Amino acid sequence: MLAAGVARMRAAGHVDASADADLLAVGIVASIEGGIVLCQPHRSPRPLEAVLDQILDPLLVRAGERTGSSRA
Repeated sequence: MLAAGVARMRAAGHVDASADADLLAVGIVASIEGGIVLCQPHRSPRPLEAVLDQILDPLLVRAGERTGSSRA
């Protein structure tokens, strides 16, 4: 279901056209699971925040790429 959602977002232009929906779905789940595991010994949400920042970046269509603005 996650991959289908990413694919719908891609089709609507909300996700980079080159994004692989299946691969991103697996990466999102693995990142969340790994981040949670790392949060426990660190007693901090920082590991989960870090992996989410990295895995969600490909899902973002930057305004500059779509509209030509300089904003990222």
